[in-house]
Amino acid sequence: MYESFLEDINNLLNSGEIPNLFLAEEKQMINEELAEKAKANGIAQTREAIYAYFVQLCRERMHIVLAFSPVGDSFRNRCRQFPSIINCATIDWYNSWPEDALYSVAHRKFEEKADDLEIRDDLDVLSKASVQLHMSTQVESAVFYNELRRNNYVTPTSYLALVKVFLSELKNQRDKIPVQIQKYKNGLQRLDATNVIVAQLQKDLETLKPEIA
Repeated sequence: MYESFLEDINNLLNSGEIPNLFLAEEKQMINEELAEKAKANGIAQTREAIYAYFVQLCRERMHIVLAFSPVGDSFRNRCRQFPSIINCATIDWYNSWPEDALYSVAHRKFEEKADDLEIRDDLDVLSKASVQLHMSTQVESAVFYNELRRNNYVTPTSYLALVKVFLSELKNQRDKIPVQIQKYKNGLQRLDATNVIVAQLQKDLETLKPEIA
């Protein structure tokens, strides 16, 4: 996320508008288009009043949904820098994803790469393993909090990151292993060639022994 974008969100939540968003000509067009409707609703026929009426209409029809991860210092810093995120919003903590949702998400992510990474036969196993890792981390995080009173947040974002990292690392290993295998093959071929040369030298040495003696 571009942090500067939060300043615009903060202004929208606080006042319903973004300063200097419209040019003077655009504001004039807004005033002209809303003049009759504003008059019908008892709004004074001044530019400031009509524009304020326009902002009011926008606020009444605008709904903003923000999703933040509580992990790390970023969320706390954003709340301090942009207080309207807290003061002008209703906070709703999302419940943890159930196991079937975790399985479904992981299965879909793995299936997207199944043919490229040759894992189609292992989709069920990989999906169940991802769920188990995530759920066990949640359990251990609760134990961690009870013992040290420190939160370790295990969010859907961290679950998606787990699946993404696994796919990325699997691809890296699939790219590395053929290269390593080829290196071993080349090394074995050189060893075989060296053994042939050494064997021939030993034969030549046996033949030359009488002459050397």
